[in-house]
Amino acid sequence: MPKKLQRKVAPRKSAPAVSETPKKDSAGGGMFQSRRVSTKLLNEFTNQLAVLLDAGIPVTKCLRILEGQMSAGAMKRALMEIREDVEGGTSLSESFAKHPKTFDSLYTNMVAAGEAGGVQDVILNRLAEMYGDAESVVGEAIAGRRDEVFLVSKVLPSNASRQGTLRAADQSLAKLGTDCMDLYLLHWEGSHPL
Repeated sequence: MPKKLQRKVAPRKSAPAVSETPKKDSAGGGMFQSRRVSTKLLNEFTNQLAVLLDAGIPVTKCLRILEGQMSAGAMKRALMEIREDVEGGTSLSESFAKHPKTFDSLYTNMVAAGEAGGVQDVILNRLAEMYGDAESVVGEAIAGRRDEVFLVSKVLPSNASRQGTLRAADQSLAKLGTDCMDLYLLHWEGSHPL
């Protein structure tokens, strides 16, 4: 029987919804706010955008609706700028790319692929799944029954370095509320050598 990947289970920490820290801009001039948002907020936004697009609502109207629902903060400011860009003719993926601290390159590239293939709602649903907290839900479902299930999780290619994989495994185990997994998969091949 293969050895199970084991790690210590760390206590859950709640992340702040938005991390905003003043920083100097690249020109050395004035101050601006960091655009970092929590994975939970990004997941909620992605889910809602996918549902609205799937319902046939134009992307600019979707962005306006979601911007109106957002609390004041970094995500609301980013959405306002993104909506203005899209209304001005910029693609959604290019608009997201202008906010790399909120929408990483994987996110923007997948949105670009969705735009090119005409399957934005499908891609957004996949992104929501990737950025979602599915592991915590699975952890709650298997609580007290760990020995009855074969537990599988995955690492994203961006985390597939030796240290990145161990860090991602630790995070997965913490979310799952267990100290071992039966199988840990590479989500898809990336730039790190296998």
